[in-house]
Amino acid sequence: MPNPRFSVITPVYNTDRKHLEECISSVIGQSFTDWELILIDDASSIRHVPRTLKKASELDDRVRVLTRETNAGIVGASNDGLAHSRGDFVMLLDHDDVLEPDALEKVNGVLNTDSELDYVYTDEGLITADGEFVDAFHKPDWSPERFRHQMYVCHLSTFRRSLAMDVGGFRPGFDGAQDYDLVFRIVERARKVGHVPTVLYHWRMAKTSVSSAATAKPYAYESGLRAIEAHLDRVRQSGVIDQSTTHPGTYRISKRMPSDTTVALYVPSAVEPTSVWGTTRDHRHETVRQLSSAPGLVLEVHTVDGQLNLARAFNAEIESTLSEIVIFTSPALEPLDPEWALEIIQPLADPTIGIVTGATYTANSCLEHIGYHLSGSFVERANFRIGIDDMGQRAILQTVFEVSAADWQCLAVKRALFRQLGGFDETLGHPWTVIDFCLRARALGQRTVANPLARFFEFTNNDDFAPRRFRAPKAFRAKWAEAFAVDPYRPQKPRSLSVESDRPYWQPMTLRDAAKARRRSVPKD
Repeated sequence: MPNPRFSVITPVYNTDRKHLEECISSVIGQSFTDWELILIDDASSIRHVPRTLKKASELDDRVRVLTRETNAGIVGASNDGLAHSRGDFVMLLDHDDVLEPDALEKVNGVLNTDSELDYVYTDEGLITADGEFVDAFHKPDWSPERFRHQMYVCHLSTFRRSLAMDVGGFRPGFDGAQDYDLVFRIVERARKVGHVPTVLYHWRMAKTSVSSAATAKPYAYESGLRAIEAHLDRVRQSGVIDQSTTHPGTYRISKRMPSDTTVALYVPSAVEPTSVWGTTRDHRHETVRQLSSAPGLVLEVHTVDGQLNLARAFNAEIESTLSEIVIFTSPALEPLDPEWALEIIQPLADPTIGIVTGATYTANSCLEHIGYHLSGSFVERANFRIGIDDMGQRAILQTVFEVSAADWQCLAVKRALFRQLGGFDETLGHPWTVIDFCLRARALGQRTVANPLARFFEFTNNDDFAPRRFRAPKAFRAKWAEAFAVDPYRPQKPRSLSVESDRPYWQPMTLRDAAKARRRSVPKD
């Protein structure tokens, strides 16, 4: 018998009977049939567990049961499943979660598009303990910087079995974040990473699940921190890692910049004083004064005539600087945090990151800018208008993450990259000159990231009702047609009237009902 396409691995320990049956049934009911389900009973003490697993294996011969005499925990049980798997690809399914009926079919469809894909993940949903759909998490395509700060890929994870074995499988000491640690090691060596922008997995909010309560498994977050530390060691990057105190499972990585790093700051001076919070603010004076105070750094501060072509003015200024990093700002900027400069430059310690933007808020504390998404004919503001205390879905505004482009309201750039690109295109208007700059950098393999911990008030535009998106000029769209066609960092939410918006298709089933349904679907000879 040839090896199956997929091996679905599910460690089981004292699972609620109904949840366990629904989990197994969601695999038996898959539209794609070339799979094996490996259920590892990790020495469960509840009697119904071995009985349920035995019944499942009797109802469908693709279900295989491994029984441990002693409890090994999630790492040991998962390694047992991996060692006994025969599939080309391995999928991870928790013992109380469920798959959409076309999950394997859609993952297989993406894998068939490119033989170099070694790891694929999907979008996911949350369901209650009773199986009620709560929320959908639509993810970006592969975003390595966000992954370093948060295990956002999570479910459904599918990886090439041979690669997982080569990197050593699941490792002891990472319980609760064993998949985070494994995926780090896989993507460090993967030829390509793929994403299925469809909700194919439902994460059940059981009482003991991290999806239900952040305090359910505190050890998991310590393991996640160790997984990031080990990853940084392997890729030879240094940094201090802290857990978020408000959003466990999200981390802050402070990368160490050399102590002699030199930074030049460029502030346009074309804005007249305006009223801010009932007081007249002299922007020309206050912006320079407040930005000049940056603990831990010596800034070389320049004012630029903002009444001229700003791209031309910036280009001319940088010709004479020897600073390694240049920071562009708006003429009316006020930092929220004293260490804003360290925050905005620290991601540049990574040799593949060339541009960093911070987060700007209006005087009414609504997010104005933290990067742009490209969509069809339009440019969209990412996470636009959410409140200053709102961290966004899955706490994205606690992480550093990739964006396709940014603005020069608060933009840090490596001087060497700026010169390599020949500076800003002076023939383009705002914001196209900066978006063009970021896209040209990406073509050279240099990423643009957003660090929402570098926060500012931006007072030149306090219109909280400004449009979320705006149309790009035709010639600009033509130049960057591929980038506008697919923005990898823009989560692809389904259109409101599309078939995808009707998900979930999954319906809870007992094992017996799932077996009956399968028999009805098999054509008779």
